[in-house]
Amino acid sequence: MLQLTDRVGANVSLFEPLEPRCLLSGAPESYNLMSLLGYDRRGASWKYNTIATYVDLDDETTTRSQSTKVNIATAQAKFDGQLSNVVKFYGPDVTLTSAWYSNSKGTFQSLSFTSGAIGELNITLHDTKIAPKSMVVGQTYHDTGTFDGRINDDVLGESLTGTFSGNDTVTSGLSRHQTIRTKAGSYDAIKGSYEVTVTGKLKLNIAGETINVDFSADQNTVFWAVPNVGVAKHITSATVTYQAPDQDPFSTKLDETSSLASYVLP
Repeated sequence: MLQLTDRVGANVSLFEPLEPRCLLSGAPESYNLMSLLGYDRRGASWKYNTIATYVDLDDETTTRSQSTKVNIATAQAKFDGQLSNVVKFYGPDVTLTSAWYSNSKGTFQSLSFTSGAIGELNITLHDTKIAPKSMVVGQTYHDTGTFDGRINDDVLGESLTGTFSGNDTVTSGLSRHQTIRTKAGSYDAIKGSYEVTVTGKLKLNIAGETINVDFSADQNTVFWAVPNVGVAKHITSATVTYQAPDQDPFSTKLDETSSLASYVLP
């Protein structure tokens, strides 16, 4: 069984047996992922209590515990030719921006942008379906797409910039009902996850030199979402790795756990 770490010494199972209510129901239980997460509600906002740990390219580790916020912009923006809802996570020393849209084919993510303590990483995703139009509880989903983007960072005082492109893979699923207790209240939540992995080539400029390196990035999110509320809890792990020819790889990493404190829906 695939697992992630929820906190030190505890494991989180991504896909668990369905509860009896799911097994006994006549029709499979299903949800639209974008709606379940609340990302279809432009103008909505959620506040969380968050613990986040960052490891930068200089291998320095920083841990923060504070209030964070997720906003859905009131106006849509176009990414990869698609009008998308812009979702921003304001965390300790970092801002994570993603763009989402949904149509008759499914739920798509068209942008993943990170800025702050672990540098600036802008990834445009092409035809990357995160989930089908309707996700059935107890099933998983896989898809592939392509991506390109750019990076800006600092390593030991040297500016690092570059452009990259390659392929991406997606795995997502809804696993079960689970009761979640947060500062905002107790909820019968749907537990699920989605993971986006990109791999490709990066043309890197550092210290006045240009080199070509292997590039990969992975973002894995486990969530507990409540219909007509949004995400009550989520655990996210994001890693970016670079490897030059005949060199050891080097990485940046973000791990964060957030629990709902309050929310406002339009």
